[in-house]
Amino acid sequence: METNLLNIANSLIPRLYNFAMVILSDDKKAQQLVLDAYTVYVMKEKRFLKKQLNTENSKKEMNSLKKFLRKELIKEIYDLGLKRLDHAHSKQVNYSKIEYREFFNLSLFKRSILFLKEKEGMSIDELQEVFGVQRYELIEAYYNSKNELLTVMPFEEIESNMETHYDH
Repeated sequence: METNLLNIANSLIPRLYNFAMVILSDDKKAQQLVLDAYTVYVMKEKRFLKKQLNTENSKKEMNSLKKFLRKELIKEIYDLGLKRLDHAHSKQVNYSKIEYREFFNLSLFKRSILFLKEKEGMSIDELQEVFGVQRYELIEAYYNSKNELLTVMPFEEIESNMETHYDH
């Protein structure tokens, strides 16, 4: 069981780490957040995981299990990240790179949705499962976050990005 679980976890860690960086924007804290989320999830769901990983699963079933675990671990990372952030300062993440400042000025919820949708390719339905909110709330937060980023982006930068994408 441990070997299969470790193989699945090892394949998920880089993407989970990227999400943890969206929440905390600190390398060491993001690493610890991923480890803690994994540990908490395994402790809570030990029986379920043992049952799943002790049975002979086809490649398709293992991929389904991997997708399921990814969503569950994202939930844990988000929940633990929320608890670790000072709620009064959750929008003021100390991020040194200027080009990402506006992204980190978004609320944690909006940052998370935008990252998971745009970078991780999660569907609205998957995001609904992760965050447990109504579909309309999720769609509204997603489009508002994109709009907020576009309104603070300098016009010249928007034009250059459009030219880069449409010149090919």
